[in-house]
Amino acid sequence: MAKQKPLQITTIDYADFISRFAGDYPSKFVFKCGLGLYNFVHTSKKSIAVEYVKDNYDGKYEVREV
Repeated sequence: MAKQKPLQITTIDYADFISRFAGDYPSKFVFKCGLGLYNFVHTSKKSIAVEYVKDNYDGKYEVREV
Protein backbone atom coordinates (compact mmCIF):
# COMPACT_ATOMS: atom_id res chain seq x y z
CA MET A 1 0.00 0.00 0.00
CA ALA A 2 1.32 3.43 -0.93
CA LYS A 3 2.25 5.82 1.84
CA GLN A 4 0.05 8.92 1.87
CA LYS A 5 1.53 12.25 2.82
CA PRO A 6 -0.65 14.70 4.75
CA LEU A 7 -2.47 17.31 2.73
CA GLN A 8 -1.22 20.88 2.82
CA ILE A 9 -3.93 23.45 3.54
CA THR A 10 -3.45 27.19 2.98
CA THR A 11 -5.92 29.48 4.76
CA ILE A 12 -6.40 33.11 3.76
CA ASP A 13 -8.96 35.79 4.56
CA TYR A 14 -11.26 37.59 2.12
CA ALA A 15 -9.01 40.64 1.68
CA ASP A 16 -6.08 38.47 0.58
CA PHE A 17 -8.38 36.37 -1.59
CA ILE A 18 -9.45 39.34 -3.70
CA SER A 19 -6.25 41.38 -3.70
CA ARG A 20 -2.98 39.57 -3.10
CA PHE A 21 -3.89 36.26 -4.70
CA ALA A 22 -6.06 37.60 -7.53
CA GLY A 23 -5.64 35.01 -10.26
CA ASP A 24 -2.61 33.31 -8.71
CA TYR A 25 -4.11 31.07 -6.04
CA PRO A 26 -2.15 28.56 -3.94
CA SER A 27 -4.27 25.67 -5.23
CA LYS A 28 -7.21 25.18 -7.56
CA PHE A 29 -9.52 23.58 -4.96
CA VAL A 30 -10.99 25.79 -2.24
CA PHE A 31 -13.77 25.83 0.31
CA LYS A 32 -15.02 28.69 2.46
CA CYS A 33 -15.52 27.82 6.13
CA GLY A 34 -18.05 29.31 8.53
CA LEU A 35 -15.54 31.93 9.73
CA GLY A 36 -15.34 33.34 6.21
CA LEU A 37 -11.82 32.05 5.59
CA TYR A 38 -10.82 30.48 2.29
CA ASN A 39 -9.09 27.12 2.69
CA PHE A 40 -7.07 25.89 -0.28
CA VAL A 41 -6.45 22.14 -0.41
CA HIS A 42 -3.21 21.34 -2.23
CA THR A 43 -4.10 18.35 -4.37
CA SER A 44 -4.58 17.56 -8.02
CA LYS A 45 -7.86 15.66 -7.57
CA LYS A 46 -11.15 17.15 -6.43
CA SER A 47 -12.20 13.86 -4.87
CA ILE A 48 -9.31 14.09 -2.40
CA ALA A 49 -10.32 17.64 -1.42
CA VAL A 50 -13.96 16.57 -0.98
CA GLU A 51 -12.85 13.65 1.20
CA TYR A 52 -10.78 16.04 3.35
CA VAL A 53 -13.83 18.27 3.94
CA LYS A 54 -15.98 15.24 4.66
CA ASP A 55 -13.51 13.87 7.23
CA ASN A 56 -12.63 17.14 8.96
CA TYR A 57 -15.79 19.27 8.63
CA ASP A 58 -18.52 16.61 8.40
CA GLY A 59 -19.06 17.56 4.75
CA LYS A 60 -20.64 20.93 5.66
CA TYR A 61 -18.78 22.91 3.00
CA GLU A 62 -18.65 22.62 -0.76
CA VAL A 63 -15.32 22.31 -2.52
CA ARG A 64 -15.10 24.41 -5.65
CA GLU A 65 -12.49 25.05 -8.29
CA VAL A 66 -10.99 28.53 -8.79
